[in-house]
Amino acid sequence: YFDYENPNFQGHNISTMQLQQGAGTGTRETRYRDANGDFGGPIIKDRLWYYFSIRNQQLGNTITGFPANNPGAGPNYTTLLQNLTYKISGQLNKNNRLSTYLTWGRKELPYRNAASTYYANAVYNQTLLPWAGNVTYDGIITPKFVTTIRIGSWGYNWLTSVYGGANGQILPRQYEVLDSNFAGSFAPFRENRRRAQFTPTGTYFL
Repeated sequence: YFDYENPNFQGHNISTMQLQQGAGTGTRETRYRDANGDFGGPIIKDRLWYYFSIRNQQLGNTITGFPANNPGAGPNYTTLLQNLTYKISGQLNKNNRLSTYLTWGRKELPYRNAASTYYANAVYNQTLLPWAGNVTYDGIITPKFVTTIRIGSWGYNWLTSVYGGANGQILPRQYEVLDSNFAGSFAPFRENRRRAQFTPTGTYFL
């Protein structure tokens, strides 16, 4: 699957006269690409299967009024979203099945928080790396007792980098009370979250 758009796909209700007088057309899409592919099937007939998918999405747009100290001079930016997913399932025998699954993502978002109330150095660049995965066992222990045991993991790494001033210097954060604008570099930070899962379940039929 592939999706494509460009600025010519968009309309607006701003007249030529209004444009000549300096009116803008708001936030505009500058680029859109969304490429997806997936495939799967048996590795060993009736015993082992696989599935794999990949996605690469690019979304670009303008930012109306950014930066606050020089509206319209800010860059257009493109957000990148990527995903990889796989699953492998194996039938060990007629009563026991084992499978593993993993999905991994990546998000690159430049000029995060960019808006008409932010200076050029008051935003930051975001990198997000999330994932989720598990290993699952399904078993028929007896004709009356079945079980599923799952071990899983979920988490992400969130990293940010900052934009400096005109000479690259990291400036202190400032807030303008009269016009509610933000200036000064965003504080860099990193957050790593993790969660583990262990879920054994069993069902007995009387």
